[in-house]
Amino acid sequence: MIVYGKQVCLYILKHCPERIMEILFAKDIESAIFSQFAKLQLPTYRVDSKKAQALCKGGNHQGFLLRITPPEPTELSELKSCTRLLLLEGVTDTHNIGAVFRSAYALGFEAILLTAIQSFALEGAIRTSSGAALHTPFALCKDSLSACNELKLAGFTLLGAVSGGDDWRASTLPQKLVLCLGSEGEGLRKRLLAKMHILVSIGLRHNFDSLNISAAAAILMDRIQNGR
Repeated sequence: MIVYGKQVCLYILKHCPERIMEILFAKDIESAIFSQFAKLQLPTYRVDSKKAQALCKGGNHQGFLLRITPPEPTELSELKSCTRLLLLEGVTDTHNIGAVFRSAYALGFEAILLTAIQSFALEGAIRTSSGAALHTPFALCKDSLSACNELKLAGFTLLGAVSGGDDWRASTLPQKLVLCLGSEGEGLRKRLLAKMHILVSIGLRHNFDSLNISAAAAILMDRIQNGR
């Protein structure tokens, strides 16, 4: 897998250099940074602009590209020992997914379930999460209903994010829970909402009725974790 961009490449260099397989530069790199990469004693190449653009599919690489070993999806059964999970249903925007990974990692949610999507651009999520997607276990589940049923049987309380939810308090929530959010356009499907134990929402003002999903996820995770 190719990841690119100065900040995410430096993050990988600092926090998970064991994932790096090849180092590719598309411009002259300042000597201090080059020395840090050189200490890894890995294959290092200078590539021209055309090849760099092809490798990152037109993205802004800033002269930094790495070929890394990608994290593998986790089986749902392996997440049953967790206490804080986040489930996304039908969310496909890579920037939103990456931002959710970043918030989940920063706020202490242990893993993310991506459900009801055809594909997942992991490279983009790593980049837009500033590397957090490399540390956050994730599972891919085609059927969100089956996933929720399995988690309920494992003792999880399901929290569904909706507009106009229940009167809830973070201090009264159980320890073992799954926060579930749907796509911005559709939200959680009615059949999935029927599985929820608690419906949670964020009080909005000025008659505004929606937030970007990554912003909503961050607010709800913070309230759950910190009792606000």
